[in-house]
Amino acid sequence: MKYQVKGDITNGEMSLTIADVNLDDSGVYCCRVKIESLGIDLKREIQVEIQHSMMPDNLVRGSVDDTVTLPCKYTPDEGPREVCWGKGSCPLFKCNNKVLTTDGANVDWTESNRYKLLGDISNGDVSLTISGLTKDQEGTYCCRIRVPGILNDIKKDIKLEIQDVTLVRGSLKDTLVLPCSYDTDSGTRSTCWGHGPCGLLTCHNKILESDSDDVIWRESKKYQLTGNLAKGNVSLTIKEANADDGGVYCCRVKVPGVFNDIKTEIRVEIRNGIVFCILYL
Repeated sequence: MKYQVKGDITNGEMSLTIADVNLDDSGVYCCRVKIESLGIDLKREIQVEIQHSMMPDNLVRGSVDDTVTLPCKYTPDEGPREVCWGKGSCPLFKCNNKVLTTDGANVDWTESNRYKLLGDISNGDVSLTISGLTKDQEGTYCCRIRVPGILNDIKKDIKLEIQDVTLVRGSLKDTLVLPCSYDTDSGTRSTCWGHGPCGLLTCHNKILESDSDDVIWRESKKYQLTGNLAKGNVSLTIKEANADDGGVYCCRVKVPGVFNDIKTEIRVEIRNGIVFCILYL
């Protein structure tokens, strides 16, 4: 099955696992928890962007408070094997700063209930799921699969990058400012804003573009750059915010060279008359 909930539902873990992702899996997903006693639903939207194979399988990115999975698998042809996960690169013989271990069939120790194995351990899926991310969890993790013999262990280092989140609040019809800036020590640069995730090389659904000195094109007068462009302030001002202004925005500062552009994605959510803007750096 492509879509599964593998967490402990009784403890409120309802993260969605999507197997064998492809480009069609990109987009916004909604998790809705119904609370009948209060007559309200808890809602959370998550943006998924698939970028071909540009991101290596040993790099995982997430945001503060997110749930992420660090992939690690082996083929259990000779039966299940003991596994340990540790914080830091894999050393020669062990896991440093252990966060979780298994006896081969089950998890037998974990530093915190934030660390879990939600995959099918019997089939060799020992991917580590970390919930409630905090900034101090950023870094390299080691997955070590025990194999008898000297230096036979299967080892995999995975880097976890955690993005800071900034929250901006406003009301409908307000003027909303989406922050974006860059260092001008090497001079000012051209910029584009798009209503959609940052593409590999462009701004999708472009709504505004500037050269190094001024705005040269905009889709509508509601989009403005009111900051000091000479000092690298290219924050987008949206006037008269409405429901159609919700979604992900991309600020792209163009830097010469392949894949050198500075990209910032910002999520705008409009709910019940309130505008929420979450910035992913």
